[in-house]
Amino acid sequence: MEYGIEKLAWVINKSKRDSWVSLMYGVAELPVVKDPRSESDFVANVGLVALRSQKEAQDSKEQIQAYLKYGSHGGWHGHFDRTGLVALDRYGHKFFGTEMVWFGYGHKGYKESVQTSASHNMVVVDELQQEAVPSKQTLFFKGKMMQVSALETNARWRKIPTGNLDKFPPWDDVEIDADFKKVHQKRLSIVTDDYVVIADFMNAPKKHTYDWLLHPIGLQSIEGAKKAGPILETVSVLKDSPYKYFKQGQWYETRKGAKVQFIDNGVHLDVHSLWPKKAKLLVANYPNGGKIRGIRNNPERKTYGVRVHQKQAQFLHVLEPYKGKSQIVKIVTNSPNELTVYLLDGREQKITISNLATESLQVNITESKNGKVIRSEKAN
Repeated sequence: MEYGIEKLAWVINKSKRDSWVSLMYGVAELPVVKDPRSESDFVANVGLVALRSQKEAQDSKEQIQAYLKYGSHGGWHGHFDRTGLVALDRYGHKFFGTEMVWFGYGHKGYKESVQTSASHNMVVVDELQQEAVPSKQTLFFKGKMMQVSALETNARWRKIPTGNLDKFPPWDDVEIDADFKKVHQKRLSIVTDDYVVIADFMNAPKKHTYDWLLHPIGLQSIEGAKKAGPILETVSVLKDSPYKYFKQGQWYETRKGAKVQFIDNGVHLDVHSLWPKKAKLLVANYPNGGKIRGIRNNPERKTYGVRVHQKQAQFLHVLEPYKGKSQIVKIVTNSPNELTVYLLDGREQKITISNLATESLQVNITESKNGKVIRSEKAN
């Protein structure tokens, strides 16, 4: 093989091998390799990490797969979503995608919504757009109990370009505020056999509004929160805010965390907002560019957000994708760095996160049943 990478043999074995490239660079017999999509992996130069659960004797369709984005090139030509959750798959069902809204390249919504940080599953600063700078993965672990990745970036945030058909290119753009200091943004993702843990750390020299955003389909209920104010036609009325594309917005308040349930084509997604305990919550209609195109422009897609206003903030969430009955009985947490998940079959899984803000990050998971430790793993 031209590149000498055995994993490529799985792909090549699916082709006819009748090109001049196969003739010039091919080998007489390709090695037999297992499907490389079955395990967790990452491609640094592309800036994509795939976390795939590894439960023994599990049907491949039941595997939880979470994909997150980073990369050295910053992504200026594409979308401004470093550390974002690009996709979450289970049972062949795709909850998210790289582009969940589409207006067309010539439409002002392309710059004002499609590419913006706010239309992606990530933490957004001050309703602005993340600067395209190099980001990195500081922890990657693939074990039996958990798959772990930590991504981080230090970026400034800027106002979005706004459409102006009288100009070419057809938009008004502004430079990043000269006084804006970089925000340290870090996301830890943990995939287990039954759920996904997402822990976010944000730190800046001054206070910012941090919005933890997720955009699932099929809102069913929200527990642990009370409505705060009327329904808003648009979440923002500012011309240079991407939140003007979030329609029919309802703010809530929570003091003990919340649970939000979604169902899409018979597949459930429960979102447990565990930290901060006290926060503002948002539910709104996700931007829509018109015609449904695969995963794009689904009219049932919502935006769910958790908002705080601080210099330093931590968010802790558990996402459970499932069919039938939820496997999570309850989740107990007294800090953003520790949680215990109680499962339907009697197992208890305690996850401890140490030094999230630093490169000395460590994650421990311990599983017990009836007071007896069954197994444990450590990632550092």
